[in-house]
Amino acid sequence: MKLILGLMLVSFPCAASCVAAGQSAATGSTPVSTTAGQAAAAAPAASVDLNDAHTVRLDVIVTDKSGAPIKGLKSEDFTVLDNKQRQAVSVEEAGISQAGDNPVEAYVLIDAINPPISTVASERHDLTVYFGRAGHLPIPTSLVFLTPDGLKIQGQSTREASVLLANLDSNPTTTRTFQNTSYYNAEALREKSLMAMNVLAVKLAKKPGRKLVIWVSPGWGEFIFQSSRMSRKDQEELFSYEASLSVALRVARVTLYSVDPNGAECVTCSRNSYYKNYLKGPFAPKDADHNDLMLQTLAAKTGGKVVTGKNDIAGMIDDCLADAQHYYVLMFEAPPGGHETTFHEIKVEVNKPGAQVRTRTGYYTLPEAEATKTKP
Repeated sequence: MKLILGLMLVSFPCAASCVAAGQSAATGSTPVSTTAGQAAAAAPAASVDLNDAHTVRLDVIVTDKSGAPIKGLKSEDFTVLDNKQRQAVSVEEAGISQAGDNPVEAYVLIDAINPPISTVASERHDLTVYFGRAGHLPIPTSLVFLTPDGLKIQGQSTREASVLLANLDSNPTTTRTFQNTSYYNAEALREKSLMAMNVLAVKLAKKPGRKLVIWVSPGWGEFIFQSSRMSRKDQEELFSYEASLSVALRVARVTLYSVDPNGAECVTCSRNSYYKNYLKGPFAPKDADHNDLMLQTLAAKTGGKVVTGKNDIAGMIDDCLADAQHYYVLMFEAPPGGHETTFHEIKVEVNKPGAQVRTRTGYYTLPEAEATKTKP
């Protein structure tokens, strides 16, 4: 892979399977495929290690009604239900102030293909101000740039805001090539974005610990009517893709955050509330829906936040980074995969009055033949 300005450049045509195989990324500008089948072929299922996939690790935020973390909880304080079946779990208290082998890093992704160029320029200005005054960030942080050319990932995480500022200045935004807002270009933008998410998950799976991926973007299209037109084969391919992406994010220990740079202008934008209809499953191919792949939906399903309605990108990023201050790591063994991809709905309860719990909404077990493919 090519190193540019200290970042790793992953061009889109290579897709996740190329990275998983350890090959060099292509440098061309071939458009990303837009069919469900081709997208599913690029999904990062080949990066899944059987042992990692069978161990369910939940990063759990527990707060009181005021938002303050509840500390000192033990395994007997938690009830974990996997498809309504209680699980025996191990519990470890984690966070910046906690000892233990639970490193946590943040990745701030600057999306330069989905928002209008004026929004990206405003966002970069706000980030420049933020990094200029921050001094030190609470956890090691990297910048990730999603551009029409591909995904650029900073080579080394740092707590030094001045380093992040220099990196931001060294990577100016290029005008995106998808100026037309027609349906088909909207679909292409979504496929580029999801492929970038695949690639990022595969790379981060090679690193230990928890990763907070803060995706600064209004997200991509909702495709409200597309799902009703799918054939049975389309549903099966979409379901397989969704499950593979979910497994890749879980194995990489990614918590995804959606930060809308449109701020107060988008308090009533449908995408920032519509996603709430898609937080469960899908349980089977017949339930698969394209809106399962909205940025906001994916963020909520990983246990992250959908942050919007504020003209303060710095404050919204700090809100996401606060999740690293204190959390619990719950672990249990998933049942072995059968012959079909299976969704497991997760519910975590804490026996403390007023406790608020946030974690991923579920996980998938893949068929054994698929889950045992070689890890990169």
